[in-house]
Amino acid sequence: MYDERILGDGDLGESVLRRREKEPREKKVSLDEVLGVVREKTGVGEKEIRSRSQVRKVVKARALYCYLAREKIGLSGAGLMKQLRMTSGAISSLVSRGKEYFELVPLRLKATSPPPAFIFFPAYAD
Repeated sequence: MYDERILGDGDLGESVLRRREKEPREKKVSLDEVLGVVREKTGVGEKEIRSRSQVRKVVKARALYCYLAREKIGLSGAGLMKQLRMTSGAISSLVSRGKEYFELVPLRLKATSPPPAFIFFPAYAD
């Protein structure tokens, strides 16, 4: 199970493996769950997020979606490029903006915990 040349022949290797088995594993969040959270919190649907709309509210929702998909799920920039039909520069810019929005209002993405009842997006108060 482990290499004794690195961890030694003592109980260290076994204790590390036992501790790792006891740690709760975080559930993976799906892309549909991310879309659902973005839709719920921004009021922008999947069709609008994937459109080429430049309406401020849609662009902010798209940025939040890109950030969550890339940083929290691990979807590649190339995957987002294909999905949204955008250039790598546009995706990179959206991810940066999405990070700013996410830091303003952190969203819960764990499948085990319910999302907050109400989140106010100050940037959406047009």
